[in-house]
Amino acid sequence: MDRTNLTFFSHPVQGKHLLPIYFNITLALTFLSIALFVESSWMTTILLLIGAGVSLYLGFIRPRRPYIRYELSNRELIIHSDRRELQVPFDSIKGVTVQSFWQRPAALIGEHYLGYAYGLFRLDGYEITLYATRFDRLVLLDTTEGLLGITPLAAEEDRLLAELISRSGAVFAADGFSFPTRPATNSRALLPQHARRSGALWPILLFTILLEQISGKFTNFASLQESVWTWVPLLLGLLLVILLYPSLFRLQQKQPWLFPALCAVGLAMLLFG
Repeated sequence: MDRTNLTFFSHPVQGKHLLPIYFNITLALTFLSIALFVESSWMTTILLLIGAGVSLYLGFIRPRRPYIRYELSNRELIIHSDRRELQVPFDSIKGVTVQSFWQRPAALIGEHYLGYAYGLFRLDGYEITLYATRFDRLVLLDTTEGLLGITPLAAEEDRLLAELISRSGAVFAADGFSFPTRPATNSRALLPQHARRSGALWPILLFTILLEQISGKFTNFASLQESVWTWVPLLLGLLLVILLYPSLFRLQQKQPWLFPALCAVGLAMLLFG
């Protein structure tokens, strides 16, 4: 039987969320002023202009909508945000609970900006996809794709839970989820079947540092001072690593041995090359 689509709004953002906008705009104007009116090297000028561009982007282009919408249709949960529209089929939701986390989640492939959290985060040692505006109280879904956290209005939370459980047939964990890294105090807490442990980031970071060191070792520093173009490969390499970070992270998830092996090869090149 078809059911009426229901829409729920996210919990309002708390705090002075306009402050980062003013801060970024001020920072961008400061960078531009130094780059244009203060005599400095071309390298410093390029870095200042890049900083001004990033700050302007964060100040003018990235301001958020005042809410996230959670829509329950006949077959799926649809999450509407200014980033994307996420569709979660009801048959992929296996467990539901409401749980509090007092630690701040760390972004893996996501961002926390102006009070809104989007993307993949690390929380209590596990990966969790967040479309949320608070962290002290999350509606957690155990889906076949991993943990998903949302934050509906407090006044609508019970109704959303009831409709979500009714439409998906998911198990409601009244006593919360129990994680091996932080067991629940109540023995009746449900162990989420599809929770994924968060992978280590240090191999990617170490590989990036070693790559920069290797590039510096095999660069002729005498010619480096004579020609600005010798810096271009290093800048492009750094930009490439930043742009490819999500792909590198996924590769680290699938092949956790790869980056430690590359780090070992890079370290050998530095020591014996």
